[in-house]
Amino acid sequence: MGNSIKNQNMKQAQPSQLFQLIQALTPAEKRHFSRIARRHKAGLPDYHCYFVSLENEKKWHPGIEEEVAAGKNYAAHLPVIRRQLFEKILYALDDLYRTTDPEEVAKACLHESFLLLKKRLLIAARRRLKKAEKLITTHGFYHLWPACHRAKMTLAEQFIRQRNLKEKVDDFSLTWPDNRTEMENQLAAQQHKLTVYAHRFNHLTRTAEADLIIPDPEAHPATRIDQLQAAALQTFSAGDPAGAATYNESLLGELKQLSPKAKTIPERILATTYNLLLDYLHLADYEKLERGLAEMRELPGRKTFRKLSGIRSRVFEWGFQLELNACVRRGRWSEGLKRLPELADGLKRYNSILSGPAFASLHLLGGLVAFHSGQPERALEFLHPLYQDVRPGAATDIYQYGRYLHLLCHYCLRNYETADSLLVSLRRGRYQSIDPAEQQLIDQIGHLLRHPEREKAIFREWKMTYSTESAVEHYLYLSYWLRIIRPG
Repeated sequence: MGNSIKNQNMKQAQPSQLFQLIQALTPAEKRHFSRIARRHKAGLPDYHCYFVSLENEKKWHPGIEEEVAAGKNYAAHLPVIRRQLFEKILYALDDLYRTTDPEEVAKACLHESFLLLKKRLLIAARRRLKKAEKLITTHGFYHLWPACHRAKMTLAEQFIRQRNLKEKVDDFSLTWPDNRTEMENQLAAQQHKLTVYAHRFNHLTRTAEADLIIPDPEAHPATRIDQLQAAALQTFSAGDPAGAATYNESLLGELKQLSPKAKTIPERILATTYNLLLDYLHLADYEKLERGLAEMRELPGRKTFRKLSGIRSRVFEWGFQLELNACVRRGRWSEGLKRLPELADGLKRYNSILSGPAFASLHLLGGLVAFHSGQPERALEFLHPLYQDVRPGAATDIYQYGRYLHLLCHYCLRNYETADSLLVSLRRGRYQSIDPAEQQLIDQIGHLLRHPEREKAIFREWKMTYSTESAVEHYLYLSYWLRIIRPG
C-alpha cells in the first residue's frame, strides 16, 4: 500500500467539529437539546432542523454537510446556522450537566458564589461555597480548590468589613493548607501522565529513575487513583507489563471501592479494565485474560454503566481485539474461526460508530484468522471493506499489511490475474524504506506468478531465508502459513 495510502489519508477531508459533536451526543443529550430548542416561541428554529438533518447522516462524506441543507430556507446563511447550532449544543450540554454531574455542579456553585459576592449577598454566597467545598472534598476535585479559596477569602474580607459574623470566618477560611497538599499531589500525578504521553508520542520508552512516580497509600482516594494510573501508564510504556498489571489491579480495586454514582467512576473502571486486560495479553496470562473478558462483557448490562456513551460498541471493539489477538498469538485459529460470525454481526451493527483504527484493526484480525484457518475466500469478506471505506485516523500500516494479506488470499485462491494486478500496485506504492521481509514477500509472490513450475523450490528458499523478527511476522504471522503450505 505504501505512500499512496499514506498520502491518501493525509489529504483526505475530515468531518467538521460540528458533525463530530453531533455524532458524539448520547440519546439523553439529544433529547435535552431538542427540549431546549422547542422553547422557541416561533416554532422549531432553523438550527434545530439542520441538527436533525445531520443527526440522520450516520456516515460522513465530503460535501454532506452542505447537501443536507440544499433547498432549505436557511441554505443561504448556512455558516451562521452552523455557528449557532454549535453554540446551542454546548449550551444544552452545560444546562444538562450543571445539575447532574458533581464536578459541573461544583463549578456552578463557585460561579454563583462570585455573582452573589458582587451583589453583597454574603449569606447566600456562603451557602454556595459550602456546597462547592463539600463536593470538592468528597470527590477530590482539588483542581477547583484555588477558585474556591479565592471566593472564600473574598467572603471573609467582606464579613470583616461589615464587622459581622467574624467569629464564624475562621472555621472555613483556614482549610486551604491541608487541601493544598492534596491538590499539589493530584496535579503532580496528572502532570506525570502528560509527561509519559509525551514520551510515548516521541517514541521514548524509558524514563529516568528520578522521574518514577510512587503512589502514596495515605493520599486522598482521588489523588491515589491518579497516581496509580500514572504509574501504570509509565511502567507499561517502559516495557514492563507485569509492573503495569500490578498498578492497574490496585487501581481497579480502588475504583470499585468508590461510589459508582459518581459519573467519572464507571468510565474509569471500564478504561482500567481494558488496560489491565491488555497487560495480561502482553504477559501471555490467558487465564486471567479470559476471566477479565467475561467480566468486561457484563458491564454494559449493569445499571451504573448503561449511561456511558458508546459502551456496547467499545466493549465489542476491545473484547474482540483482545480475544482475537490472544487466538493469533497462541496459534489457536480454530477458536478464532468460531468467533468470526459474531465479529461480522458486530461490525455491521456498529459500522457507523466505529473509529478508523477500530474499523481497520478488526477487519484485519478477522481476515487474518480466516486466512490461517484455510479459508482465504472468507478472509476476503473481511478485507474488502478496508479499501471500500478508508476512514480517517486509521494507521496506514494496517492498510499496508492488509493489502499483503489480500495478495496472499488471491494467490491461494489461484486468482493469478488479480494477484498480479495487486502486486503491481504494491510495487508502485510501497514505502521508500521497505522492511526486508516485505520486499521478500513481494519478490517471492512475483517469482511464483512468473515461474509456477518452480513453486516447490521457491517456497523452500522462502522458508529458509524468512526472518520472524519482522513487521510482516508481527502483523501477518507469515511463518505459520509458510510452515503449513503444501505447494502444488
